[in-house]
Amino acid sequence: VCIHVIPLDSFDVPSPDHPSSKFQRYSSSWRHHSTFSYHYLLNTSFGAYSFLAMDACPSPGPRRPYNFFGILDDEDLDALNSMALEATSSNHTIWLSHYPSSIINTDHQRLRNIMSSSLAHVCGHLHTLGGFVPNMYGRQPGGRLELELGDFRFMKMYRILALDHDLLSFADVELGQWPVVLVTNPKDALYLLPSHEPTDRIRQSSHIRILAFSPYGISSVKVWVGGRSLVAQHVGGGLYTVPWDPADYAHGLHKISVGAEDFAGHSHKASHLFSLDDTLVPLQTLSEWIILTDFRALFRMAFMFVWFSLISSLFMAWNCGGRQSCLNPLVRRKEVFLPLLFYIVYYGIGPWYVGELLEGVYGLVFVHGIAVNGYFISGSLTYLAGVLEVLLFQVPAVLYTSWLLTPGRSTFPHCYAVSCHAVFAAVCIFKLYTFQSNPYGMVAKVISPGLVWPLPLVVVLSWRSFVMSRRKLTIADDN
Repeated sequence: VCIHVIPLDSFDVPSPDHPSSKFQRYSSSWRHHSTFSYHYLLNTSFGAYSFLAMDACPSPGPRRPYNFFGILDDEDLDALNSMALEATSSNHTIWLSHYPSSIINTDHQRLRNIMSSSLAHVCGHLHTLGGFVPNMYGRQPGGRLELELGDFRFMKMYRILALDHDLLSFADVELGQWPVVLVTNPKDALYLLPSHEPTDRIRQSSHIRILAFSPYGISSVKVWVGGRSLVAQHVGGGLYTVPWDPADYAHGLHKISVGAEDFAGHSHKASHLFSLDDTLVPLQTLSEWIILTDFRALFRMAFMFVWFSLISSLFMAWNCGGRQSCLNPLVRRKEVFLPLLFYIVYYGIGPWYVGELLEGVYGLVFVHGIAVNGYFISGSLTYLAGVLEVLLFQVPAVLYTSWLLTPGRSTFPHCYAVSCHAVFAAVCIFKLYTFQSNPYGMVAKVISPGLVWPLPLVVVLSWRSFVMSRRKLTIADDN
């Protein structure tokens, strides 16, 4: 059966029914379903299986980069919950979406509750993080699997899912790799779901079962398990079996390997660990962390922490009295300190810039979200951009201007002073590069009180601080 998944990203798409929406123009799903999220029911002689497609694309979908996160509001969650209730009579439920749950801006606890009874959530978007996490799989707290898939455009990856006696197995395969081999019984212990699957059926089974495919035809399938080499028999279609006695493998983990060869001479071998006592093999820590983390909440918390920390440090230095602080020279010069403080506070409250967020449509970008076309899209990646702005520009600007105003700065080693000037010059050049590469048009580079305007402000304040410190040093020398 072929399941057509919902739209992928929505770059520069004002609305789902807009003429620029390629989903309507090219997708099979749009022609067969009246909504973007839908329920596909597969009826068989041995049961029914529900595939629930979840559309989390932002609407409107602005241009890059601030459309990286999916969005599900309360109305969307209500619709998904209704779909999940419709699927309760099915043998199993599998969710499909472009976005992993960690990259969706939503009520994560409610979303997890809605999806809790399903076997798996198959998704993409993050794929393999450029090859750094080739198998990005995770197990949600309720036991459900969440399985990213490498992208088809560059890596040519596709996934085969198989349900064998209601136990889910899968293989991620590169296009053109033959033969394709998937062992469905005994199931890989990495992906066992004792709370969702009838794992006792593995212990009660009479045969090892393998799916093997090739356009050239399969010439042989061999199995290695428990130190024995066995030849699988062709049952029909892509199914091959080998008799076995599960009692021989009743406890602990065991390894099974299957090698298949086709008539064109291609061969492929697949191996995994299995257990009959529900012993689980832990998934990779990094991949699980990526799958389980609410990144919007993480980025928001990180921004609020660094932003409040910087503002708090400035206010504490302002009110520290006689206590020494590296920021004391700055806070004593109100003509420098107050404009800098205003800019930092404004950055976390006001709009950063006006930009062409959709073709021919202008909107406002804040750290807390984007206002465009009559909608407000809650912030996500904007928080990460805010963290980088605070750490890579605002903090260096504060420290540099304070250092310029430090009494006795001339006593510092010459190489130290040159290094400070060079580092801050590099910070300003990087800042200049970031707004030159802004994708939201020339207007975003001009009407930009939170992104572009602070650069000349900080440069002027730094120059003024330098002049004041030189004047003070000259007066001291004269005395």
